[in-house]
Amino acid sequence: MGRMDSLVVDKSIATRLELAEAEMTARYAWAYANLYPGSGACATPVAGGYVSFAGSRSPLSRATGMGLTCRVKPAELDMVEDFLRYRRARPTIDICPFVDESLLDLIADRDYRIFHFLNLFVRPLTPGKPEFTDFGPGITIIPMRQKNEEDLNLWSLTVARGFAGTDEGVPHDIDLFRALFRTVGIICFLAKVDGQVAGGGALKIIDGTALLSTASTLPAFRRNGVQSALLKARLSAAAQAGCDLAAVMTQPGNASQRNVTRAGFCLAYTRITMVRGPRTD
Repeated sequence: MGRMDSLVVDKSIATRLELAEAEMTARYAWAYANLYPGSGACATPVAGGYVSFAGSRSPLSRATGMGLTCRVKPAELDMVEDFLRYRRARPTIDICPFVDESLLDLIADRDYRIFHFLNLFVRPLTPGKPEFTDFGPGITIIPMRQKNEEDLNLWSLTVARGFAGTDEGVPHDIDLFRALFRTVGIICFLAKVDGQVAGGGALKIIDGTALLSTASTLPAFRRNGVQSALLKARLSAAAQAGCDLAAVMTQPGNASQRNVTRAGFCLAYTRITMVRGPRTD
């Protein structure tokens, strides 16, 4: 990959990013099934992507990557809807601007609505050449051991608390982060400030593509540069692992978006998530 100002996100790059996300979401569902055998978590290929299930209210129970390498048939959309409804989840589909028009035509004929938007930012990397070694005064970033139970519990609890906005207790959605920790292709990182646990984040690596996700900071350590340090550490780890492209998704206009643009990312496109039918309470 060349300089950032020469990186043009075309359909081939978008397809690479979306299919990487689809594959990692499917791997997450399989990891969830291994960790919680009675959960019914599973994933199956469909229309060039995957539809995954990891709980009726999980944000990862959705279809991703459909219609990027082929046309989408009505029967394939039927399958996605049946797959999720059977498991008491809403039919949910990610759509990027480069999908085949057949998918757009199909959802236009059904009662889908926009659920949310996510901005996807990209940045080229030089394989084997990490850019960052200094993460800020007093901040250390530690890669966790995927098969270590103590690391699993510490990272999951820290990140879950960060997202919940609390420094104590066990958040109700901690299982989501425990399964993420055990997903094949994911490296989890713990941030410490002056030796105290402060936050964590995840790095998904697949076929030279690095997807940065799931970064949170405990309330007591916010505004100390932890998010920026986690971002730099994961970019360096991705380059060291041979990746030449990094991506991260943010909600439009939030603080994470400001952090990633400062780190050299540029906006690639906006992904829309569509849902069919009423919300499940």
